[in-house]
Amino acid sequence: MLFPSVTVGLQKPPTHDRRCSMTALQLAKAACVNCDSAGNCAGIAFADDLSSYMFRRRGKCYLAEQPIKQCVYFEQCVAPLAKKRAQAASSQEQQRAAASLAEGVRACEVAVMSSPTVKFAKCKSCHRRVHAPKRLCRQCARNNTLRCKRQYWIRTRKNGTSGALITKDL
Repeated sequence: MLFPSVTVGLQKPPTHDRRCSMTALQLAKAACVNCDSAGNCAGIAFADDLSSYMFRRRGKCYLAEQPIKQCVYFEQCVAPLAKKRAQAASSQEQQRAAASLAEGVRACEVAVMSSPTVKFAKCKSCHRRVHAPKRLCRQCARNNTLRCKRQYWIRTRKNGTSGALITKDL
């Protein structure tokens, strides 16, 4: 297409273009002060009292390695900064750049996060699969609750004529 279509008074909806998205390493090179153009990390961070400390040894950036490793500085400083830029962007160019940064942060988070594994346990009564912290399935838990209530009311019931509480084995 040689000539882009021109719309008067209306803006085209933004389209998702994969060429504009950044990889985690490109994001680190663009936004991280520790990462140089070669992908090497200085490993320096600042404490709350503004003193500097080494959070890792100098070397290849964690985001440049395969598989990508988790970087504490990136998560604490670069990722929130990219999200703030997206919120504070005013011009269209700033919005595009901020969206690209946010997409790179999202890609990095997805690459670093471990996929949650669901552990299943077996119900103590019927041996159906249940989620790990639970010991009984829904049906067995309901039956157990009703059984316990029945036993409670059998042990503590009122005498019909006198209204006195009859207790067995309490």
